[in-house]
Amino acid sequence: MLFYLINIDSGVINSKESAHFFSMRVKQNQILKVSNLKGFLAEIKISEINKKERLIKYQILNQKKTQKPGEKILYQAILEKNYLEKLVEVCPLANITEINLFHSEFSVKQKINLERLQKILIRSCEQSENLFLPKLNILEKAEILEKLEKEQFLILQKNSKENFKLNFSTLFLNTKNPFKYKVLVGPEGGWSNNELTIFENKKLLFLELKDVVYPGWLAGFVFFSQQI
Repeated sequence: MLFYLINIDSGVINSKESAHFFSMRVKQNQILKVSNLKGFLAEIKISEINKKERLIKYQILNQKKTQKPGEKILYQAILEKNYLEKLVEVCPLANITEINLFHSEFSVKQKINLERLQKILIRSCEQSENLFLPKLNILEKAEILEKLEKEQFLILQKNSKENFKLNFSTLFLNTKNPFKYKVLVGPEGGWSNNELTIFENKKLLFLELKDVVYPGWLAGFVFFSQQI
């Protein structure tokens, strides 16, 4: 397991960052793995614990930087709160690098707590030892439509029209990098007819994930978890 530290070189974990360390009951002389979740990984040795001031001092034993992985970009229509939290929790497990949330016509209308979602992402990166924190954005509908004009997208949904269908096995067997596509996933209620018409007019491809119908919060994770 990793511990998240914003500034690895400081040698001190301040009261704002130390809560998680204290909750995990770290001890003096204990060796921990820490990361700034921007690719840096270090081993540190706890040299002093000040419970009264909630400060922890440490020595850096070694440090290295990892190369940033290839992009895996998910565009997800906003889901109900619990499903949205599940989504961001699993994204680091599939090495998804960017999560773009937006309101579709059938999305749940709610205020998004970005701070809470960010904390869930950090904890998931710590648990999975993913050294790169995914970017998390909320986009307006106009921004999505603009991106549909400029970038390559796949819609993760079954489509009965043959000229818009892309075979899952063919994609992963014959495409050098299937993850060059940005992936677009709808809400629990699916896409509206108006949205489907926009996608088809832009000649976007629809991809069905094998024979299993996955819930909206899980579909992007399943796609980006595939081995290539």
